[in-house]
Amino acid sequence: MGCVSSSPEERIDTDHWDSHLPVLRSLGKQFSDIKTVIEFGCGLHSTMCFLDKNYFPYVEKLYSYEKHQGWLDYLSKLIGDDSRWVPLLLKKGFIMPSKRTKCDLLFIDGNARKKTINAWSRTGRIIAMHDTEKKKFRNLLLRKNKYLYNHIPSYKTHWTSIASNEFNITNFKINKEFAE
Repeated sequence: MGCVSSSPEERIDTDHWDSHLPVLRSLGKQFSDIKTVIEFGCGLHSTMCFLDKNYFPYVEKLYSYEKHQGWLDYLSKLIGDDSRWVPLLLKKGFIMPSKRTKCDLLFIDGNARKKTINAWSRTGRIIAMHDTEKKKFRNLLLRKNKYLYNHIPSYKTHWTSIASNEFNITNFKINKEFAE
């Protein structure tokens, strides 16, 4: 299984690349104060979800870091002139946050996860990470945050975890309307 083509225009979703959507949509509905989102590894599912006012009605800015220019170009065509979206190319694959960088939601679904969590975890009130079925990623989130919730889809792969130091999210619930 996997991507049928390396070209963004020809990608066919053969894996569970959207397995994080129930978590993201539920976060948007349950935390109405999410105004600023930073994502590492933008995609058809996450980026579009954050910009969808049905799920994230109060998002004012979405900063999307991506290391592939072609992918950013493709998403730019799909998104159009949405002034809330700020696509950012990661030329070296990683960037350090400034001391003033803050966001309501930090979403990680790209490379350099350990570096990203270590450097960026203090910037987000809520942190969500896709593909956390590997225990090392969940442990990393827990070392940096007080509370952790893991969503395990029925097909047992492509977990999504959320963490926070501000909110006790251990009892977080997926909205039934968004369940797989």
